[in-house]
Amino acid sequence: MGRCCATEDGHAQRQGTPVSHPQPPATSSSTPIKPRKPADRLFSTFTRYRHPTLNSIGKNMIGSMVGPMPIKDFLESFFPTYRIPRYCSMANLFQKGVSFERTLKATGKLDMYEPFIEEIKPFAPQLHFVDSHARGDKKNGYDFEIKPDVSVYHESLDGPVPAGCDISNLDMHIEFKWHRFDDPFLAPSDDDRDQVAFLGSSDTQQDTLGQIGAYAAAQLASQLRTHAFSLYILHDTACIIRWDREGTIVTEPISYTTDSSLVEFISRYSKAPPELRGVDTLVSRPSKVEATSARAKLGLLADVPMFKTAIPGSDDGSPLSVIFTLPDVLSSTPTCRGTRACPAYDPSGDHVVFFKDSWQVNGPDMIPEGKIYAELNKNGIPHVPTCLASGDVRCWPEQEMQTKKYAGSPWACRQGLSITSHTHYWLILDVVGERLTNFTSSRELVQAIHDALVAHKLAYALGLLHRDISTGNIIIFRGRGYLIDWDLAKATNVIKPRQVTCTGTWQFMSAHLVKDASATHTFKDDLESSFWVLLWTVVMFSKSSFSIEERSNFIRGTFESTPGGEGKRSMLVSQQKLKRDLFPDRPSLYQLLKDLADLFAYDYHVPTDSEWDLLVPFENPSLREITLMEALPIFHHKQSVERLQNHNYVIGCFATHLNSGTWPENDAAVMQLLMEINCWGEEGSGNVGILKSKHILDRVLEEEEEEERSRKRARPRRKRRKKCNNRT
Repeated sequence: MGRCCATEDGHAQRQGTPVSHPQPPATSSSTPIKPRKPADRLFSTFTRYRHPTLNSIGKNMIGSMVGPMPIKDFLESFFPTYRIPRYCSMANLFQKGVSFERTLKATGKLDMYEPFIEEIKPFAPQLHFVDSHARGDKKNGYDFEIKPDVSVYHESLDGPVPAGCDISNLDMHIEFKWHRFDDPFLAPSDDDRDQVAFLGSSDTQQDTLGQIGAYAAAQLASQLRTHAFSLYILHDTACIIRWDREGTIVTEPISYTTDSSLVEFISRYSKAPPELRGVDTLVSRPSKVEATSARAKLGLLADVPMFKTAIPGSDDGSPLSVIFTLPDVLSSTPTCRGTRACPAYDPSGDHVVFFKDSWQVNGPDMIPEGKIYAELNKNGIPHVPTCLASGDVRCWPEQEMQTKKYAGSPWACRQGLSITSHTHYWLILDVVGERLTNFTSSRELVQAIHDALVAHKLAYALGLLHRDISTGNIIIFRGRGYLIDWDLAKATNVIKPRQVTCTGTWQFMSAHLVKDASATHTFKDDLESSFWVLLWTVVMFSKSSFSIEERSNFIRGTFESTPGGEGKRSMLVSQQKLKRDLFPDRPSLYQLLKDLADLFAYDYHVPTDSEWDLLVPFENPSLREITLMEALPIFHHKQSVERLQNHNYVIGCFATHLNSGTWPENDAAVMQLLMEINCWGEEGSGNVGILKSKHILDRVLEEEEEEERSRKRARPRRKRRKKCNNRT
């Protein structure tokens, strides 16, 4: 969820559902801003140095991309001229076969940027086109460099036009490809498209999807936006792409040298009001007095940009206005809930509240998160914050999610499509807590998870299952735990799955759910998630006997393994890494983890009939026979099944060890080091090793720059030879 709020002197302030503060880049009301963090990894589809994360992003996007949409429908749906004040098209300047003549003469991808920029500018004087292929944004909140070929900025930009890519101010990105095998978009026939695929499945095609998807995800995460647009250029054709949290809509290919549709889009886009371009216009700037008061309450520096909005549905029926700074959201794909969370200032009550901004899943069985909080609050469920206001964001029709709406269109290829409807949703809570990974002691960490489980148990008794126990959804407030983020919660009387994908945070999902995405999510899965939350947090934020290499391998092998759940299941069964000396001077922590690991390990044991037969002689066991029974795996399996019939045993484990009295007081959270990995290797080799001395980015840029220098050296030589021939 959030990050910790900082005071003016830069120290962490323990007040709530956390948020780190963003650095203040220049901005205007129509150009949203972003947080800044150091970044050092490449995002590029350079085949020899393929980043596996990029390829994974591409694969994850396949079910959410809709196309090919006819360009006329696209323009009239998303940029109708009646919504553009005093619109006068610049497409009359277009000359068939002439307007992009220099671009078409390019001999390679790098040669296309400069002529394309020069030839597109006359159609959109309100836009600034910048060659950014070698000047990416390394401070984008992600651990990779955002490096589109061309970055587009609107004239409403506050401040000078960046020399490269600045994702916080980017209006649109343009990506060029030269080879057909890079092109992810297929050319379907006009036949029935129910069983026709729109996207290619090769590694290079999915790399391209991952690349442009990552750029869009970074833009949506870095700005206050409802949607965004981009261009994809393949030599002499172009596709226009619209991105939102439901998915992506792609136009049919446009032969932009002979068809004026691309320049008509650029013309309309450049003159369109902010809401059509995707800017969240329901967020405004507060007055100077309001901003000053908010910074003082939130402990922010005087130059941090502030924003203001009104959340519907407060107790008295009137909107609740809050002032906040932009929180960060890290999402690897544009299609997600896009949750942001941060402390905010409530001027009416002159106090700090918690603001959550997200795109919640729609459905007939969905319960709005605000109503879930209302039910929990009405029944006095402890360790759950009070919801002060919540509701759907009332926006322009063009700012609503559109992908689901068009997924069933006659022109859409529907093979493999799985679009889930989303709605923009705001929520305000009274408790502003500290994130779980900022615990002041390991005992406080265990106490917080215990408290969250108590809230989970009582909510389940009311007929609500949380379904996303994770480090981001448990906060610490005044030393106690609170369970938040109930937007994935399900009423237990609903038998059918509430959405088509499994729910939860991957690292903390049960081995059962990781193995089978279609499995029904039960309260036992959430109980197991509490174990994974505790184990991950103490390994990542607490001293242990692990070496850096051991810790790295354990985290990646257990929590970040590929689908199948074998990493988690293997860890539970073997427990090779869960040794008594893993956490020196904290025997209670070790024993708690050991008891929970045993519980869930035996639950995964699948006994045979012959094993069950071993228990028959022990129907009324004596003390001696009980000792014999305890040596049988089937006994522990039966015991685990019985103990997991409800929450009591797991909560009891936490409570028992909390009261053991053997907890240190000075073991606050400290981030532990992990080894970085080499993600390039040869194509298809799956090579993963320790990061080598030369960075992937350096290798790619060196080759690109050398290629460009070679071309420049070659051209004058040809000219000189020609002159010599003339003289001869």
